[in-house]
Amino acid sequence: MGAGSVDLFAAASAEGAWTVGEVTRRARAVVEAGLPPLWVRGEVSGFKRWQSGHWYFALRDRTAQLRCVMFARENRRLPAAPADGMQVFAFGRPTVWEEKGELRLTVLELLSTEAGGLWQVAFEKAKAALAKDGLLDPARKRPLPGYAQRIAVITSPDAAALTDIVAVVERRWPVAELLVVPTRVQGDGAEAEPSGGWGACRAGPWTSRSWGGAAAPRKTCGPSTASASRARSRSRRCRSSPRSGTRPT
Repeated sequence: MGAGSVDLFAAASAEGAWTVGEVTRRARAVVEAGLPPLWVRGEVSGFKRWQSGHWYFALRDRTAQLRCVMFARENRRLPAAPADGMQVFAFGRPTVWEEKGELRLTVLELLSTEAGGLWQVAFEKAKAALAKDGLLDPARKRPLPGYAQRIAVITSPDAAALTDIVAVVERRWPVAELLVVPTRVQGDGAEAEPSGGWGACRAGPWTSRSWGGAAAPRKTCGPSTASASRARSRSRRCRSSPRSGTRPT
C-alpha cells in the first residue's frame, strides 16, 4: 500500500474500532457544538402525549422530518397541544438521542402559524365544548342591568385583584353592594371551588362587614371569618371618607 493510505482491515479490531456509544456521543457533541438553539418551521406529525406529560412528535416538510420532544416543564405553559397536520414554529436545541441514534430537537417554545396560534385553538375547543352542552344557547342569555345594585366577586381574599376591585367599586359606583365569596383560585383541587361559589352567592348566609369608608355595605358569604378579615386588611389602602349615594361624575 502507498504512503499515507489507510489499512481499513487493520482497524477492524477491538482496539481500532469505535463502539456504537462512542460514535453517538461524538455525533451529539458535534451537533450541539455546531448548531445553536434555533427556530424550525414544519408540520406536526405523529404527536403523542406520554403519562409523564412529555410530548413527542415529528416536524416534517416535503424533503425531511425531524424528531422532537417537548418536556412537561416546558409544554405546561401552553394552552393546548398541537394537532397532527398543524404548521408550527418550534424553538429548540438540536441534539442526538444517543439511545436511538436519532437527530432530535429538544423544543423549548412552540407557536402555531395559524391565526391566533395555540391560544385560538384552545379557545375554539372550549367554545365547542360549551356549545355541545347548550351553554351558548341564546335562550340562556340574560340581560345585564344598566346599573348594578349588587356585585358578587368570587375570588381568594388574598388576591391582589380583590383590592383593585374594591377600589374601583368605591370610586366609580359606591352605592353598589359588594359581595365577596372566598374561594381558592390556585393549587390542587382549586378548579372546582369557583363554581361552588355560585351556589354560595345564591344561598348565603350573608354577614355584614366594614370595608373601609364606603357608603354601601360590603359583605362576605360563608363561614370563613378569617378570610373576610384578610380581605379587609388587603383593602385598607383603598379607604376613603364616607360618600353620599349619588353616582360620581
